[in-house]
Amino acid sequence: MLELADLLVNEQQMVAERTSLPEILCFDWGEGADRRRYELRHDRGIPEPPAVWSSEPADGHVPGVRPDYYLRRIAPPAAGTGPQCPA
Repeated sequence: MLELADLLVNEQQMVAERTSLPEILCFDWGEGADRRRYELRHDRGIPEPPAVWSSEPADGHVPGVRPDYYLRRIAPPAAGTGPQCPA
């Protein structure tokens, strides 16, 4: 995660006021109308993690499995920006 932070700093894409390394990294990606803001969290930085994470293929839930990192788009919100992955 620290290497990614270095890259984003060099590209002037890291959002310093929303970043708290090593648990939270906030950054912008893209240019102009295609610019998006993302948040990457280490598993220790995920507030109120769900007890069960789903898996692909969707053969059911995988108890006790958590991702090491969680990436989510912050802005613009995912709704209404194109095709969406099923929840």
